[in-house]
Amino acid sequence: MPNSRPAFGMSIVSLVDQDALEMPIIQIISYDQALAAKLGDALSAGAHAVRVATPALSPPDEQSNHVQLVILDLDGADGTGHALTRRWRAACQGASLMALSANRDEADAVVAFRAGADHYVRKPVGLLELLARVEALLRRASAAARRPASTRFADIELDRMSNCVRRHGRVLPLSPMEFRLLDALVSRGGAVISRRELLEEVWRSSSDKPTRTIDLHVSQLRRKLDRDPRNSLVIETVWAHGYRLSIQARSIAS
Repeated sequence: MPNSRPAFGMSIVSLVDQDALEMPIIQIISYDQALAAKLGDALSAGAHAVRVATPALSPPDEQSNHVQLVILDLDGADGTGHALTRRWRAACQGASLMALSANRDEADAVVAFRAGADHYVRKPVGLLELLARVEALLRRASAAARRPASTRFADIELDRMSNCVRRHGRVLPLSPMEFRLLDALVSRGGAVISRRELLEEVWRSSSDKPTRTIDLHVSQLRRKLDRDPRNSLVIETVWAHGYRLSIQARSIAS
């Protein structure tokens, strides 16, 4: 088998097969060629199709529909990292986007998320941990793709195609984070989801975010979903464990 190391500006797949050209692509963008080569080698060895480029290259329009994950190294971009995030997010709207950065400032992570990142990883990070994070994102994206276009429960419809929630046809004013929180709860079908799982699935972070942040978002979501938030018919608290879609909502779901 020929050398399958990803090269800058070209697509390399670990399977020498024409069908591999139709595989979902993992796009790596970095000025650090050593990091890109090491990560690309590891992903190719795992039978992923990998494309590597420098941030100076524009997103390839003809490949965008096949990109499943974008790994964007913000370091070395001379202050343009978040502009790059917005550009790649716009080009690969259906893909997950992981930002890498040595910046320890929490504000940088917030800006990255607002620019379109789904996951933010601070460097230095071990290769095995980074690969585990990549696999987790790919699993999450695969699970999300299998969810139905919409789900009805109680008198509420969660529309995943338009990312909105309706009650009797009227759109409820949910923020993107509140929509993702409700989607996570609904997708569990009544099973309890812990705060740690919500943190990873909704906030897409493995940091020790205060649980008060999660509780605050649940409280805000209840106010928008329930006519009486003090007696929630949609989200049930399971003390010391987490949250779940309430029995009342499940019993009249359709």
